[in-house]
Amino acid sequence: MLISRLVIPTIVTPPGIVAILALMVLSEGNQQLWLQIMGLLLLVMLLNLLTMLIARKLLAFLTAIAISISSSNTPKPMVLKIS
Repeated sequence: MLISRLVIPTIVTPPGIVAILALMVLSEGNQQLWLQIMGLLLLVMLLNLLTMLIARKLLAFLTAIAISISSSNTPKPMVLKIS
């Protein structure tokens, strides 16, 4: 019971549940549309899973890129030549 209380509000959002229910009601009697909706739902769930699995590596990669970009754009100090 504890798992469902944690999962429902964070992973499956209320607007997501409403959208899925609305699409399922609209596809009533149309098996092809129902299969397409279920296929898209499974694709989104798979992409979410893959993103969660590689999130740490992806974040480290993006951080390294951001640091290299910010360090390459650092202005060089001006040197005044007094003659």
